[in-house]
Amino acid sequence: MAVLELLWHRAVSSLTTFPTVNGWFRVAGITLTTTAGAGIVATATNFVRPVQDFHPPSHLWKPCSALLFPSLVEEVLWRGALVPKPVSAANASLMTVLLTSSWTPWLVLLVHVFSHPVAAHLCWPRGKQVFGDVRFLLLATIVLGGATASFLVTGGSAWAAAVTHGIPVALWRDFFKGEERLLSSSLQHNTALPTSSHDDQ
Repeated sequence: MAVLELLWHRAVSSLTTFPTVNGWFRVAGITLTTTAGAGIVATATNFVRPVQDFHPPSHLWKPCSALLFPSLVEEVLWRGALVPKPVSAANASLMTVLLTSSWTPWLVLLVHVFSHPVAAHLCWPRGKQVFGDVRFLLLATIVLGGATASFLVTGGSAWAAAVTHGIPVALWRDFFKGEERLLSSSLQHNTALPTSSHDDQ
């Protein structure tokens, strides 16, 4: 019970911690770097074909929703609840913050990344093919690594981490056919299921 109470207080604290103006500038820099890096790797590995796959959504609410789910929800659970609140680092350099942080944020990062294929096998078959792709796991490491950095440099703000997490997710999912790939993966899974005994007769 004490552990659950601790996790709850950490999660709430991450939602009530907001970056300073300077903190938001740092988050913007991390987000731009993370998104650009993920984009370069996605293109170089042919995970995304920028010209052929580009298909913007008809409504902006859809990419905006990525900032809430999965981004904010996951950041509250993974960073907010599981990572101890970092000491305020307003005057420290990004490299200093990253190098002096404990091992916990990076262990949580690795578990978070590899939870995707595990979840796909256990309870979310829709993502089995995509989440098991090594290229996806590499991109998830880059994006969630950026989210971890934003969390640390802002003293533990889930909002900051959600921005760094959400923007590349929204771009891939809603502008470069990411959701279409997830749906096609789901369809392939369903068609691969064995037919019922009634059909066999």
